[in-house]
Amino acid sequence: MRHEMMGRKLGMTQTFTTEGHLIPITVIKMDPSLLVRVKTKAKDGYDAVQLGFEVTAKRHTRAHTGQFTANKYEVHRYLYEVLGETDRKPGQKITAQELFTPGMRVDVAGVSKGRGTTGVIKKNHQSRGPKSHGSHHYRRVGSRGSIDPNRIFKGQALPGRMGHWRVTTQGLTVIRVDAGHNLLLVMGSTPGHYGSRLIVKKSRLVKPKRSLVYQTFTRSVPVKP
Repeated sequence: MRHEMMGRKLGMTQTFTTEGHLIPITVIKMDPSLLVRVKTKAKDGYDAVQLGFEVTAKRHTRAHTGQFTANKYEVHRYLYEVLGETDRKPGQKITAQELFTPGMRVDVAGVSKGRGTTGVIKKNHQSRGPKSHGSHHYRRVGSRGSIDPNRIFKGQALPGRMGHWRVTTQGLTVIRVDAGHNLLLVMGSTPGHYGSRLIVKKSRLVKPKRSLVYQTFTRSVPVKP
């Protein structure tokens, strides 16, 4: 089983290192995940485990609730899979302190903030047109290419939806794992708004993006659970 869990973004704060450097950190709520089912290559065609996240009393489809009620488990709001073999058995709880340690580099994936329909200046960082001599071409789209093909080429920068994309931030360093409050403190920013779901997994990067590795701290800002 891979080092991968689902969490919920609570917010951001900051802390200091022993050298006196101020670093930003993101607080992620990592409630224990329930191992619902173990898939094997002989039976299902691939090795994976199904994990349930966030116990809820809301109504779901019969297909969703049946995954839990078949074994008399509590119904969880989200059900996701993690690839890889495992020696664990269904019904066990998987916690963040078992998979992540301070100093480990992780990749955090989530859905970025939605900005709605935007123009080419905000979305594609284009420049505005001239405002002299009454051109009225201030924030519009510029040239769209040659007239010969009589069509717009693929990849043309045009107005449209901005944000609400799946984004993965790689190479973030785990600062602290709070087992008492099920919190994971990660250095840097992560995609999504406060309260959004995140997937935290062990990073594939060989070298860290930052040369400083923070392990001990002189003072930390208290984080509310």
